[in-house]
Amino acid sequence: MLIGVALWIGRGLTETAEFEQVTKREGREKAPVVEALRRPRNVIAIFLMRVGQNATFNIVSVFVLTYATTTLGMSRSSVLAATVVGAAVACVLAPLYGHLGDRFGFRRVMITALIVQAVFAFPFFLLVNSRSMTLVVIAVTVGIAGGSAASDAIQPACFTAMFGTKSRMSAVWIGREGGTAIGGGLAPLIAAALLGWAGGAPWGIAGWMVFTSLVGPRRRRPGPAARRRVGRGGPGAPGRLGRVPMSDALVPAAALVRASAGSSVVDLVDAQARMHPDRVALRCGDVRVSYRDLGERTRRLATVLARNGVGHSDRVGLVSENRPEYLETILAAARVGAVVATVSTRATAAEIDACLDLVAPSLTLCSPRHTLDGRPEPVLVVGPEFEADVAAAPERSEPSAAGAEDLAVILYTSGTTGTPKGACISHRAEIARSMATRAELGLGGDDAFVAWSPLHHMGALDNSLSTLMSGGTVVVVDGFDVAALLDALACERIGWLLVMPGTVARLVEALRDSGIRPAGVRLCGVMPDLVRPAEIAELTTLLDAPYANTFGSTETGCPPCSAGVIPVGVEPTGFAKEQSAYCEVRLVDPEGRDVADGVPGEVAMRGPTLFSGYWDNEETNRADFRDGWFHMGDVLVRHPDGTFSFVDRVKYMIKSGGENVYPAEIERVLLQTPGVLEAGVVRRADDRWGKVPVAFVVHADGSVPQAELIDACRASLPGFKTPKEIHFVSSDAMPRNASGKLLRHELEKLLTHEKDDTDD
Repeated sequence: MLIGVALWIGRGLTETAEFEQVTKREGREKAPVVEALRRPRNVIAIFLMRVGQNATFNIVSVFVLTYATTTLGMSRSSVLAATVVGAAVACVLAPLYGHLGDRFGFRRVMITALIVQAVFAFPFFLLVNSRSMTLVVIAVTVGIAGGSAASDAIQPACFTAMFGTKSRMSAVWIGREGGTAIGGGLAPLIAAALLGWAGGAPWGIAGWMVFTSLVGPRRRRPGPAARRRVGRGGPGAPGRLGRVPMSDALVPAAALVRASAGSSVVDLVDAQARMHPDRVALRCGDVRVSYRDLGERTRRLATVLARNGVGHSDRVGLVSENRPEYLETILAAARVGAVVATVSTRATAAEIDACLDLVAPSLTLCSPRHTLDGRPEPVLVVGPEFEADVAAAPERSEPSAAGAEDLAVILYTSGTTGTPKGACISHRAEIARSMATRAELGLGGDDAFVAWSPLHHMGALDNSLSTLMSGGTVVVVDGFDVAALLDALACERIGWLLVMPGTVARLVEALRDSGIRPAGVRLCGVMPDLVRPAEIAELTTLLDAPYANTFGSTETGCPPCSAGVIPVGVEPTGFAKEQSAYCEVRLVDPEGRDVADGVPGEVAMRGPTLFSGYWDNEETNRADFRDGWFHMGDVLVRHPDGTFSFVDRVKYMIKSGGENVYPAEIERVLLQTPGVLEAGVVRRADDRWGKVPVAFVVHADGSVPQAELIDACRASLPGFKTPKEIHFVSSDAMPRNASGKLLRHELEKLLTHEKDDTDD
């Protein structure tokens, strides 16, 4: 009868619109079982967790009847009544467990439930052995409803999120039903055998319950280790690395758009303030700002902005080093519907003026370190007078004036010549970036983030806003301050610790020398392609956290490739990246045609994390947005297994004798050469070949014979890609911007200066 009811209900169910969209886009898998078994570790993890849940459930709900009646002499009806009570309580609590899964993450709740099962195994039999009906009811109720039912309630969402849409049903069926058959089917037999072996004592059974409950979590324990899954690099996928298992219920891009519709960044921060008013939102040195205080301060600051003529869609310039007021200004501006244009503090006075003039701000805020003179708009300087104005202003009572498609910030991209372009990031894009990154990289709601890299860059700002929208703590640090970073590592459980190329070695040395034990780091690093493999291995070992193997930009956020990691302790030999589930990606040739696997192509991307275009730059917008796709200017290669390898920026390509040479490819070879700490490749004019690659190297020994490095490159690269010269420089002479990116145009200038010196 129950099967008939289930079939009748199933007839009225339809697939969600999101699932249909994904199926239409990706098609159906012809052999889903084969596809499922390509990720055997996830199938095994499901099997083990199901064994743990089912073994305990069958013991506390079924075998207990036999044990209590035959061994303890209790009446069968009494024990049966206890199981009925336990089952009823489980039915009542099931929606609560679902809510906890939504709130804290399904995997976290399930693993907690399995641990509860293990902890309660011995107390369960102590209570049953009392023969007290009250204690038996408590034991059976807690056994069924406290651990087993909690795990069972959220298993479908947790298990299906571990696989793609093409194979999840097959994969879950194999792991779940196999675990049910082994864990549940054999539980009474194993329990009876253990009871006889122990001479009627139940402690062997309790030990079995502990073992089966913990064997699953041990395979997929929370934290960094849960994301150290290494894929097998097949043909065409050299050095394929790990992919982060999907965190909880991974929704497609269409659902992200709906989730962020009608909301602004400050709306979500206010929601956290209502739930966790006393939790620390911002920490800077000894200063602590709670979510309650953050809401109050930004509402007062919004009043100050409005009094200075800032209204909806107006721009607010911001020129400051990292400090709490930076993030407070962005949230306050959102309350009045304004957008904040963040300007690099490394820029010259003329460049700062040019960036501000581009957006024509109604008001500019700056720190005392960066006072501005001669600006046409009012300028507020953060300091005692500013603080007095904010403290005296009434709190703005109106709801946030910013909508999802209103702009939150304008971030200036690092152009190689001329004024940087202003990338317009909407509230929708910021919210989608937060949701996508936290889901794909497994970041927790209360994880901290250390904002040490400049907040006028995407990496620090996106993650800071994401942390505040999620209820975590942002530790604000003014630059790469090793002491402050070590303090944050010792005191905070950090989600993603950004470590830029050029700073990895310094942090590794500091961690090694200090001997501190980090409180917890889920993920570390950015741009692994530009970091020595040995440094990646040592940093991940010291932090006990995998290295992020992502690829994104100011315009796109962490996608299009935001799902991969380099496992702890591994020296990568390649950096094949996994595509985000939250965007669509194409690789195209200069005419916009899709290229085949193995052929370099420019990335064309679309998705909810994408920016809204460049401020007041229609010509560039028309060139970069074509047929509904944003052309990133980056070249990738797609492998047959669907992973991508970064090649280089289109504009950095060197045309040498009719062949395409990408500097990043040469740099990766150099960085894998012993003794090479940093490498940068640029072009030099050549009478025969037109252009040829030339390398600048920071070497541990200062310098070595050029031929030694050239031969190392020749062993891995064709002759036309081998650098024709090697120039040895100090690390300070290797020009990088604040986010760690190499400034090739500055290297080319250095090459020109060296030539001029030689001519002299």
